Amino acid sequence: MKVTPTLKLATLLVATLPISACLDTSADNTDDPNVNEVIDENTTRITIDASSHTQWNYLDLAQGTLVDESDTWHLALQRYNVILHPDAEAAIVAEQADFYTGENANTSIFINSTASSELDHLIDATLPAEDDFAAANDEFAISNGLMDVDAFLFYDMTTHGVYANDDNLYVVQSNTGNAYAKLTATQIIDPEKTYADADAYDEAVFQLEIAANGSAAFGEPVTWSISTPQGVGEGCFDIETQTSIDCTDAAWDIKYSNTGTGRGQLNPTLRLNSGTSGAGAAGVAGPFDNADSAQIVNPIQDVANDDFDLTPHHYKYNVDGQSSVFSEFPWQAYGVNGGHNIWPNYRVYAVRDADETYYVQFINYYNEAAVSGHVTLRYLQAP
Repeated sequence: MKVTPTLKLATLLVATLPISACLDTSADNTDDPNVNEVIDENTTRITIDASSHTQWNYLDLAQGTLVDESDTWHLALQRYNVILHPDAEAAIVAEQADFYTGENANTSIFINSTASSELDHLIDATLPAEDDFAAANDEFAISNGLMDVDAFLFYDMTTHGVYANDDNLYVVQSNTGNAYAKLTATQIIDPEKTYADADAYDEAVFQLEIAANGSAAFGEPVTWSISTPQGVGEGCFDIETQTSIDCTDAAWDIKYSNTGTGRGQLNPTLRLNSGTSGAGAAGVAGPFDNADSAQIVNPIQDVANDDFDLTPHHYKYNVDGQSSVFSEFPWQAYGVNGGHNIWPNYRVYAVRDADETYYVQFINYYNEAAVSGHVTLRYLQAP
């Protein structure tokens, strides 16, 4: 994790920054104009090495430095992905609508815009309406939506209980990418209890069929039980060792948690060791109809069996994420002028915590050697 020192500029600074380059490693369009950026004394500019595909980099806007996840931070970056601290809120300030026609990028606008030409959107930013600010929401790859047919649970409107949706089967890749499991929820609420019973959600149960490292087939079912007294607690499972493990162990692949049983407290979730939930490479395919489980005979299906083909080139393994203003209004576009380029659209966002509001603008995805994943942003504190 590297960070270019924060620049608080009392004099004008001219920086030369490429605004496009190959998504993977280096520039493939040498005709693109360089950015000659001038920043005033109130603006902080910082470049973050966010090139890791698994590690998040946590930025404290107040200090202009990277910090640990356990410290105070506002934004976290991983490649071109941006997430918002759970206690922060954000809003769009400059949407840059002229960069798009519908969902399509306006190529000429993108390639002729520079950090210098778009600086005024940051400098002249004004505070959005109160109702425009919103916190982020978790987006779990294995849905826990009570009314979502793709979720691992469901809400019974007659009994008012939350039950395991054993019609759904998920194929989970381990955090190393070397082992797989077919996962089905079999119990969320004790079938002998009602939702009003204090001990109704004391235990959650899942069934897994595991294909260990190098295995060509899924094995016999194993049971994973998680104790959550009065609905509170968490438990983790390691696919490779086929056992429950402590959630502080980096080897965990799947995490079940619940936060209570009362109205507004019950929140069973399944997290994966990847994306916004962990530093691993875990992922999930599906859900599939559990009645078709026998047709998923091994973790790398025959390409001819398209309905159940889980090969990485054929099927995307989803990871946990977050929905926020940064997912609704991304700061970048891909392949605008052909090739594999990431181009900034110079949108401006307002990010606030309990104390301050900051205006933030992302201006580059590459370092001076045109290596991708080195994100440059600039920001200033709102008056």
